[in-house]
Amino acid sequence: MPYQRTRGDPGLVDALAMFGALVRAGRHRAGYSQEKLEVLGDVDQTAISRLERGKAPGMGVLQVVKLGIVLGPNLPLGFCPHDHQCSWQRRSVPSWRPLPWRQLRQPPDGEGWD
Repeated sequence: MPYQRTRGDPGLVDALAMFGALVRAGRHRAGYSQEKLEVLGDVDQTAISRLERGKAPGMGVLQVVKLGIVLGPNLPLGFCPHDHQCSWQRRSVPSWRPLPWRQLRQPPDGEGWD
């Protein structure tokens, strides 16, 4: 049964399910289990499962961004993952080596965040 936030808006229910399918496909392309993505992205596995099933209408933006960072070009949020020049392509493509989210919280080389 749809959650209260999506009741009365079938388009939103469909959009959540479609986005969840994209997250699942990206996770599979990256070769991660939900448990591995939980560790790398610091997002609870049950939340990942609910998102993939379209059952997480209240998931926070920060959690989605964390998953986007870990999945990189396997889940193209705001950039084109293809090898060509277009308006979606980043000017400089960072290394998409997944890092545990906890490492991203640490300032580099012991310096403070500016």
